[in-house]
Amino acid sequence: GEQGYLITERGGRLLHLGEDGVTRREITGLPDDLAPGGQGGLLDIVPGPDYSRTQRVYFSYSAGNGRGKRNTQVARAVLDLEQQQLRYLEMIFTARPKVDGGRHFGSRLIFDPQGYLFITLGERGRKNQAQNPRNHLGALVRLNPDGSVPADNPFVGDPGRRDEIYSYGHRNI
Repeated sequence: GEQGYLITERGGRLLHLGEDGVTRREITGLPDDLAPGGQGGLLDIVPGPDYSRTQRVYFSYSAGNGRGKRNTQVARAVLDLEQQQLRYLEMIFTARPKVDGGRHFGSRLIFDPQGYLFITLGERGRKNQAQNPRNHLGALVRLNPDGSVPADNPFVGDPGRRDEIYSYGHRNI
């Protein structure tokens, strides 16, 4: 298959840069609720651990609800380079809560050798909330590739902490 690089532009464009380092093609099919502004927009993108078989990619972005409040969301989709589009878009994570402001969305995505997806989330400019494990602000989240919570996450079953959280108390990792 075709190789190359994927480039996210904060303003909301996803580009495929060909192996030649010159050819750029825009990839369509991003979510309708992508809401650029401030430090938010289209953020990170990574191939899934099964990319060679499924062509599935994972990406993070700031999402809006029409009232100025935004959050970081993570979706996955099949990258169809021939048609230059994302197909079978699935939302797998929504950071809670949505808040006003344009700072500290995070967001890096990485799969560890066991296939878990780690998502970094900023505290959205609300410094004290990074210490609050009842929300996702300032947290490192660990999920299975389908967005479900691994049974051995540290706070699973603790009613005072969100199951998705692997670590909290961060400013803008």
